[in-house]
Amino acid sequence: MIYLLSYVELLACLFLIDFFTGISKKKLNLKALKSLAVKCTFPHLLNFGIITGFIILSGILFKGFLSESAVLYQRIGIGMIPIAGNSFYWHMPVLFGAAFVLLISRRKHLPSRYFETGLLMLFLAIGNSMYFFGRSHENNIINISGLLIFVLFLLFDALKKKFVLYALPALLIASLAFFYSDRITGRVSSQYKNMKNAKFICPFNGIPPDLSVIKNLTDNSKKVYFLDYQSDFIYYYYGSYQAMGYYQPCSAWVFKSELKDFLQKLLSQDYYLVIMNVSQVSEIIPGLNYNHIVKEKGITVVHNESEKLLLPQHPGSIIHKGFKGDMGNTGIALEPISLGDNYTIELIVKPGHEQVANAKILSNAQNIIGPRGFAIQQNGNTTNQFMFAYGNGKSWIAPGLVKLIENEWNYLVITVKKDTVKIYSQAIPVYSGKLASPVSNSDTPLILGSEMGQNNRFNGILKELSITKDNITDQEIHANFKILQSGTK
Repeated sequence: MIYLLSYVELLACLFLIDFFTGISKKKLNLKALKSLAVKCTFPHLLNFGIITGFIILSGILFKGFLSESAVLYQRIGIGMIPIAGNSFYWHMPVLFGAAFVLLISRRKHLPSRYFETGLLMLFLAIGNSMYFFGRSHENNIINISGLLIFVLFLLFDALKKKFVLYALPALLIASLAFFYSDRITGRVSSQYKNMKNAKFICPFNGIPPDLSVIKNLTDNSKKVYFLDYQSDFIYYYYGSYQAMGYYQPCSAWVFKSELKDFLQKLLSQDYYLVIMNVSQVSEIIPGLNYNHIVKEKGITVVHNESEKLLLPQHPGSIIHKGFKGDMGNTGIALEPISLGDNYTIELIVKPGHEQVANAKILSNAQNIIGPRGFAIQQNGNTTNQFMFAYGNGKSWIAPGLVKLIENEWNYLVITVKKDTVKIYSQAIPVYSGKLASPVSNSDTPLILGSEMGQNNRFNGILKELSITKDNITDQEIHANFKILQSGTK
């Protein structure tokens, strides 16, 4: 949308230039001004119509003129980060202003296509700067540097005087040297000392890492992959692990989907993923196929362990997974799922003696764009009394309650058939009622044992989860419970 608006700015600028050029030639009355405005508008009508069509089409295809992320920014009130006083970006307004003034002043001496292309690049670079305005970190200048370099060379190319042509790049290089002077001085000084002392290999002066926690969490396996691109080499070296040969996995991959495919392949080969950075747990882990996660002393380990499934596989299965141990301190994050008019949720779960308020067995609920998603959570502070709650886009609805037996395996079943919900505990119906409205699906990852933000953690073990698009019968529920009674002993 920003680029389309940049093109609109170009058309408006060309119109104003032609219009004011016509006025400057001679004095015009109102009728002549209208005629001049029509004459200046006519060459741009086709382009303006195409742009308008694309804007309308994008609004239809994407159900609005703003992206979902832009809508979220508006709703939760996130403003732009102020640009730092010593930011290198302050060179850009000077660059844009000089390029614009130079293009306008030399318009008569430039081919029309050169002039119009130059203006378009300038407006695109200004529009592209919106990305930097929203995330005003210096490294983000690199992300918008492509168009900035084009505008810089446009400025150089439009200059004709050799003195200015050489002086301006020299001034830019000098300003860069001044801006990064501390860093340059430090690096040069360090290298000079090394060369003076004939020192080309530096010893590691840090403290070797304590690998006892990692070895314990990974069962002393040698198949370990570290998602720490700052000190991963140290862990590989001191732990005698075999490095995979991929440097900085979280920054080298352009597309997160490719990184996830690589990590999933490692999980399928029985690798343990060791995560040091907490933010990576929520950014990378959701969507991976795994069933075991542990956390200790700030280290999170993810693994996919073979676990025998007790519940039968259904043809309309959305998700069916077995799990080992508890959900850790972070919960297990799976891909977002959507529920239709008919579905069944089956859980084999063992709750602990104590729970925090509103403890979540599973949840993909979110409340940013209205109440959406669903959760199976404790009823406030009533220990181990759980409810099936969901959002319909306007409010939260909790149709029924069920009491789970602490420190024992519970078989919990929730079936929804259009506007009817039934809840079973140990194959016994405990609730049946009508739903006022269907669930409004959420694009939030499905978190097991917690919720987004790792709050309201469930104290207990989730052994198996099955969600299907179909409804299972009372006979199937009783048959499954008999299997579970023998399989969970």
